Amino acid sequence: MAFKIDKLKIKVLAKYLTKSLLFLIPVLTIAKPLPPTKKKKMNNQQAFIIRCAPSGINRLDELLVKNQIVIGWSYTKDELFNTSLNRDEFKQRLKEIYHPNYENNPYSLGQATGYMWRFIREMKVGDLAIVPIPRAFYLGEITSSTIYLENKVEADTAIRRNVKWMNNGKPIQRDYCGAGLISRLKYQGTCVSATDLIEDIKLALESSKKKSKPNFKNQLNENLKQKVAEFLTSKEAYLDDRKFEKLVQQLMLGLGATTSEIPTKNKYKNSIADVDILANFVHLGLQIYVQVKKHKESSDEQAVNQIVEAIKIDNEDNSKPIFGWVVTSGKFTEKAQNMANDNGIRVINGDDLAEMIVTVGLDKFK
Repeated sequence: MAFKIDKLKIKVLAKYLTKSLLFLIPVLTIAKPLPPTKKKKMNNQQAFIIRCAPSGINRLDELLVKNQIVIGWSYTKDELFNTSLNRDEFKQRLKEIYHPNYENNPYSLGQATGYMWRFIREMKVGDLAIVPIPRAFYLGEITSSTIYLENKVEADTAIRRNVKWMNNGKPIQRDYCGAGLISRLKYQGTCVSATDLIEDIKLALESSKKKSKPNFKNQLNENLKQKVAEFLTSKEAYLDDRKFEKLVQQLMLGLGATTSEIPTKNKYKNSIADVDILANFVHLGLQIYVQVKKHKESSDEQAVNQIVEAIKIDNEDNSKPIFGWVVTSGKFTEKAQNMANDNGIRVINGDDLAEMIVTVGLDKFK
């Protein structure tokens, strides 16, 4: 069952919560493409964020030298290059080749299909490729169709495209980016669209070339975020588990939720499933299930598993627009992040949480 986002109501919300709604962009991209941008795109140029770490190994140093970008799934060889395959056939072939990975995980198969389809079918010569790194990104212009290198299958780097690195091959700092682009860069998908932000990408490039310094407001915001992140785990915050849960409940309202409730704890009897906060975004046509962990160090995969199971129970036929967030005051273990990525769960660490708190404004909290 498809759901419809009321664009008019988004505009009304955006008048008061413009920055807040940007935090929902990674969530909405999981469910469906983003609403078309009003900005005109010259020559139908597209933009894609691509994370060049097939099989979990960062290949960026090599790719910067070779002027290329890469995606994984190399054992598909060049079979998916066959343009006669429609998307369903493309997906089925990917499933057959990587059978053990996707037999019992249709969501991961759907994600992998989307990543590969964009890289092989949707990218065109002249499009932009954004490769994120911590606090910055490399920007390249795609100069070739998809390339297959048979001798790179074992390294899982066989499927590539040539690019021309822009900004003299130097990374563009995120300080030059607008809030929308910064938010999209945080999304952990392997290959996602950023075409609606193409003007923001070009503006960041120009600002980087001119070396225009971030303004006072941006610097102040960054300083506030750092202080808030530190304060969340300090003894001075007086935040026990219950108060931290209440803080995140109020944050969801600040982000535009129509209601933000703490459900009863006996809903999922005889199950590991658990939801700390249920946020309804009526105007966006979706719900977000939130699991909250007040940890100073790293949160493990338990919270992710709790949300995954809760969504499975409440959305067995996958007909409802329900999404999962796990919020921690600390960080996440690698295993927790991988599980979240595999199941489409948004993990929000202490730094992300601090940024959200500063963005929505302290007046939203009691």
